[in-house]
Amino acid sequence: MKSKVHVICRKEPGTKYKGLDTIDPRALVFESRAWRLKPEDTSKLIGGLFCLHAAKADRSSYGGEIIEINFRPQEDNGGEVMAVVKFRADKEAIGLAWPDTNNPNEFLRVDLP
Repeated sequence: MKSKVHVICRKEPGTKYKGLDTIDPRALVFESRAWRLKPEDTSKLIGGLFCLHAAKADRSSYGGEIIEINFRPQEDNGGEVMAVVKFRADKEAIGLAWPDTNNPNEFLRVDLP
């Protein structure tokens, strides 16, 4: 079983996801920034799926295979050092349900094998 990171990521006006930057449009490589991941989990997440959801009730609408995770200060979050997930878009990350949860405030879910 692959690891999966599910996140709630709103779209900005138009069609772009908030905090999603295009790194290489030809290779479909993107970075999604400002996530609170545990540094000790990052090695287990490489090769897993990064799944973007509009809401927990919605299936994932975008995402891909995680190729790198870095921790950098985030200007949007007052300089807090947070995870930046680099992924290659992949259809495998689309259409997945949010895992069962009892936490209504959860906006990030990490499922490790």
